[in-house]
Amino acid sequence: MAGLRSVAIAPFRFARKAATVPHPGGGWGLSHSLLNNSRKDYARGVDVTLNTAAGACLNWIGRTFPEAPIVVREETDGETEIIADHPMTRLLRNPNPYYSIEIMLMATTTDWLVSGNAYWIKVRAEAGNILELRWVPQAMLTPKWPPSGDTFISHYELSTATGPLIVAVEDVVHFPYGIDPNNTRQGLSPLRSALREIWTDDEASNFTAALLGNMGVPGAVISPSDPGVVMDKDDREAVRQSFDQMFKGDRRGSVMVASSKTEVKTFGWTPEQLNLSAMRAIPEERITALLGIPAAVVGLGTGLEQTKVGATMRELREQAYESGIIPLQRLFASQLERQLLPEFDDTEGRSVGFDLRAVRVLQEDENAIHERLRADMLSGAITREEFRKATGHAVLPDDDVFLMPISIIEVARDGTLRREDQAAPLAVPATEVEEADGVAAGG
Repeated sequence: MAGLRSVAIAPFRFARKAATVPHPGGGWGLSHSLLNNSRKDYARGVDVTLNTAAGACLNWIGRTFPEAPIVVREETDGETEIIADHPMTRLLRNPNPYYSIEIMLMATTTDWLVSGNAYWIKVRAEAGNILELRWVPQAMLTPKWPPSGDTFISHYELSTATGPLIVAVEDVVHFPYGIDPNNTRQGLSPLRSALREIWTDDEASNFTAALLGNMGVPGAVISPSDPGVVMDKDDREAVRQSFDQMFKGDRRGSVMVASSKTEVKTFGWTPEQLNLSAMRAIPEERITALLGIPAAVVGLGTGLEQTKVGATMRELREQAYESGIIPLQRLFASQLERQLLPEFDDTEGRSVGFDLRAVRVLQEDENAIHERLRADMLSGAITREEFRKATGHAVLPDDDVFLMPISIIEVARDGTLRREDQAAPLAVPATEVEEADGVAAGG
């Protein structure tokens, strides 16, 4: 490993300022390859983070992903309990002095989904314990292995301003999104198959911007309507300049009065003829489908139709969690459990997860909770005391009772009542109790 300075022999530290390393191509680390039936490498011309549809999804995920805090759980006798103030979660609440865990997770999820890989580096004390966790852009850290393949990953190579550094495997938390079949040491971006659609959307945006920056309509051909009139070069240039001055920039839509018969013909197609809105809806649909996020949740126009056919915004947000956020959190937690939890805890039966109780959209509506509890009380499933406690009411001394309905009885197939339902008294008269006591005493 000539030319590389190793930091694997000592706890890793950021001794030097990291270099600004350009991403390979324009695709934020997406590997260059040709899509089906295409000779164009769309990864070279696409920066996913600059596409508005992809950016809307990535921003929503980045803001939403940290809503459920990361926790360590312990399973005992079939019961799962969250371990309060576990040393790993204590570090995650304040991973380093420079940014919060929420900001760190936003950067991590963007890297993870766009490139298929995200990395944290463990900054250790001299004794070897972890002092900080820091996010490192995926373009700056690369897994390495010997040519023999004897070791799956021997180390990571970190690009810095003064040259590459070796980082020990145990000092890196690597979050791969699945496995790239062309490089099994890394993950594969879920957006990779949508590069062509993202490129198309970018080109449609560029086309619209060019039209508006020009004069709001496609190029035009201006000519005398009288075929016998011939315009020399100076006349043509004067007309062009006059037209530009009158209709470009802030003067779009101004009125033009010609001094002679003039014919104006548009050249090319109008935005309506190209139907750019329909063209741009396709990338929105593909991107949101790949990330498991309904388009309406992130504010994209293609998703508004879903809300018109009966789906409420609350239902769509719940769907976004069920099909998008929760699966991502499960994948993320599995890597923390393998690569970070053992640094703090080797107790069997402990695992890492996200506490979804803190997610507001997944909690029942207060009215729905109240109605469910009321139904349970009136059916005899819970006591009146339990109902009052759950709904925030003061408990009275006589509330420890079940409200059992008496209007329902059991009837056999032949129509007869069960014996215990026939004339079953609600209370036994006091005289019968006295007589029974007398018989018992005399017997």
